[in-house]
Amino acid sequence: MTIKFSRHTPVPWIDSASLDGKNINIEMLVPDGRVRTLIAKIERVGGFARDENSDAAFIVRAANAHDALVKGLEAL
Repeated sequence: MTIKFSRHTPVPWIDSASLDGKNINIEMLVPDGRVRTLIAKIERVGGFARDENSDAAFIVRAANAHDALVKGLEAL
């Protein structure tokens, strides 16, 4: 049985602080690396969460590694 999933937003993704310093943005870079498309925004509400930068980096790392991980599992 084959399970079909919709395609995710193309990688690579990056995380960056917004200009106002209140949010962390997760963005997609297009191949030329100059244009960014917002995928998600982590808003800082009621102060700063201790791990929000690490959380954003973890989300980005997981998304960027996804295709290689699936390929590796399929090769088993």
